[in-house]
Amino acid sequence: MARLESSIESSLRKAWMKRGALVIKINPLGFAGLPDRLVIAPNGMVLWCEVKRVGKEPRPLQVRVMKLLIKWKQWVCWTDNVEDAMMYYDRMLENRRWRVKWTKKR
Repeated sequence: MARLESSIESSLRKAWMKRGALVIKINPLGFAGLPDRLVIAPNGMVLWCEVKRVGKEPRPLQVRVMKLLIKWKQWVCWTDNVEDAMMYYDRMLENRRWRVKWTKKR
């Protein structure tokens, strides 16, 4: 039996939160196509993640929006399983050049 999208989202949310991330469900009014989840890692990095039912792919509008986010240097993925999304999250965290650096105002 194929896992439902809501079941995958729930498992992902729990896995990300165990790693200290803030996970936000996106429900934009007037802006269709944005990924389902915004994941903010403890180091300040952000991952946009579109979750699909097992075997399904994003709609053409979702693909266009994800390509736009990538063009804007955002970390974006879509997944139909927990393992791939967590692998991509780990890859994002390993990429040191994107880490947030704080500076003091004088």
